[in-house]
Amino acid sequence: MASNLKRKTAMVLHELEESLGNFILDHGGVESLNSNSIESIYKREADKGRSFNVDSINDVVEATYLDELFRFALDIAKDSSLSDKINYLYSLFHHFDICEVRNAISHPNRPFWDCYWYRVAAVASDPVNEILGLSSVKKALVSAERNIIDEPPEEWLNKVIWQIPNNLPSNFEHGVTGLIGRQKELTELNKLITIGIYTD
Repeated sequence: MASNLKRKTAMVLHELEESLGNFILDHGGVESLNSNSIESIYKREADKGRSFNVDSINDVVEATYLDELFRFALDIAKDSSLSDKINYLYSLFHHFDICEVRNAISHPNRPFWDCYWYRVAAVASDPVNEILGLSSVKKALVSAERNIIDEPPEEWLNKVIWQIPNNLPSNFEHGVTGLIGRQKELTELNKLITIGIYTD
């Protein structure tokens, strides 16, 4: 049961992301998007050795994660009647913590809870999608409810959106790196140890 719900959820969430990407492609160009965000995406793609054309709206959308898609959609809808609708859809994504659902789909070791399907279904069934022209989202939801499942592409399934570029080695001993980035905690620990030594 959980496996089937996960497949249905993946299908509908993929359509939501695709539709949001298509909204950006249909309504604007690179010049409408935040240049700092594009620069961050370029750096991320370059660090991974991928080719990326900062002047290509298609390249930008393809390399963009879910939260970034919303920010770009807001850039494009700025000062238009669609801005409030994008903000509302964005608030639904936050309210239902769809990023958590997205990561549960992509990460093989994370549990997939039944409620994830209902969260995504609630977002996909909201009329705001059709107001924004994302009518394919409702179609995907109806198909999924009928168990007519169209699997998302493998690269989408494996695109874990919580991955953040860092300078840590890919393989390391936990004991060696357990306190990297924890200077405040390390200082507190040293204080407690020192106090303990002098009070015993």
